[in-house]
Order: sequence, then structure tokens, then C-alpha cells
Amino acid sequence: FVVGGSAEFLQFTAGKQPDLGDLARDIAGASLAICGRILWRPLRSERKPDLGRYAMRAGTVFTGIVILLPLIYWLTVIALNRATFPTILSFDHWWERHIFFAINATVTEKNTGSGHPAGDGTAIEIELSEWGRSGIAILPKAADWRGYDYLTFVGSMVRGPETSVTVRINDGDRKHQFADRFIFRTSVTAQPAIIRIPLEELITEPGLRPMDLSDIQEIVIFARDKRSGTIMMLDEIQLE
Repeated sequence: FVVGGSAEFLQFTAGKQPDLGDLARDIAGASLAICGRILWRPLRSERKPDLGRYAMRAGTVFTGIVILLPLIYWLTVIALNRATFPTILSFDHWWERHIFFAINATVTEKNTGSGHPAGDGTAIEIELSEWGRSGIAILPKAADWRGYDYLTFVGSMVRGPETSVTVRINDGDRKHQFADRFIFRTSVTAQPAIIRIPLEELITEPGLRPMDLSDIQEIVIFARDKRSGTIMMLDEIQLE
């Protein structure tokens, strides 16, 4: 608890948002480890009945497995996302739900038909709010984008007028920064279309250090000109 709390405090003093979820996971892992240790210690006593020893041994093994399960789960998500690279998100797989999250928006999954530019599968529909920024953030698990020239995605307006959309990528030093720099603006219409964004447009800004294409940690897609009830569809986010 002390180590985890100190780490979150140091992040706060460095200007980053502390994550209480991380702290909760630290405490849970430490508590399970202590429980496993408590169950293991009486096994050294010869006075303990065999049944009790077996039960305590099983309890110790169980706590160890529970500690490792989140690690195994997230390593699986990371490995599967990296295996599909340069596709960043197709929205067709269960594990992709952990790669993105909504910002001031509501996201639902929808099946696509054969007339869709990406073919049959699943896309997401983003119900945009009237807040200053509304859309999604993506945390890709493959960070090295060197050797690619374009970021592409399929987009359309399911409900609402043609809408201006802002796309930004962040390297490790700029994660969670959403300022109107290092951005590309495009328009999304009612007709589903593949939008191709030159990475060169996203990584340079006069007077500032370029984005590090070997360490891309985040993509943000925000809609502009929002109106209540506006819905935007996104699909097949990938590199070319």
C-alpha cells in the first residue's frame, strides 16, 4: 500500500493523473500474498491434521493463482493486439474492448453488412455529446510505428450532419494530452468511407519536438460541430 500510494503521489507531483484503480490492484495483490503466507506457515507444523494441511495448501495455491490471473489476462490482451498489427482496432474481437474507451460519449457495437467498406463484421457507433471534446481514446499495444506512412479508418455519420473530426496521436511523453497541436482535421459524411491520414501531419508541429514514432501510446479521435443526438460510426483503424 505504501509503495503503490507513493508511486501514485509521485505521478501526481509530476503532473500526471493518479490512477486509484492501480492503487486498488496493488492493495489486492499484497493482501492476497499475505493471505497465502498466513495459510502456508502452519503447514510446517507436524501437529496439523492431514486434512487441514491439504486444505491450507489448496488455499495457498488458490491465492497464488488469483494473484497471477490479472497478469495472464492482460498479457493475453496485449499479445493478441500485437498479433493483429498493423491493424490497431477492427472491433471484431472481445479483447479489443480493452484497447479503447469513450470520452464524453456513449459507445455501442453494431454489426456491419457486405456493403460496408470493411466488409462483414463489427463496428462501433459513438453517440457524441455536446461537451468540448467527445469521441474515443485508443491505447495501442504495438508502439513502434516506424516504417508506416498512413493512419487509416472507416468513418461515417449514422445520424447528424457532415462533421469535422480531429485526430491526434501521443507518444509516451505526451500521453493524455489533447491540445490542438499535432492534429489532423478531416470531415466525416453520411457515406461510409476510408479516411487516410499522413502520419507526417500528426508528428510535426513548428517549434516543438516531433512525436516519437517508436513509442506511440495513444490515439484520440474527437468530433467537432457536435449536435445533440449525433452518432458517428468508426471501424478498421490501422496503419499503412
